[in-house]
Amino acid sequence: MTIELEARSLDSLPDLLTIEEVADFLQISKITLYFWRQKGDGPPALSMGHLRFPKEDLRGWLSGQYRAS
Repeated sequence: MTIELEARSLDSLPDLLTIEEVADFLQISKITLYFWRQKGDGPPALSMGHLRFPKEDLRGWLSGQYRAS
């Protein structure tokens, strides 16, 4: 996935994403996201009774993953 494709795909999503939406977008399981959080990795999330992932934070996290790989 190119950064341009990723940006267009994210643009169509809500500003605060559920764990299901992030898992679906990243094509990984929710369990993987929970595991990443437990390790201190993965995209930043807010705990508001349920996890919510700000879209712009996810975008920044993804950009960091491109630079790291």
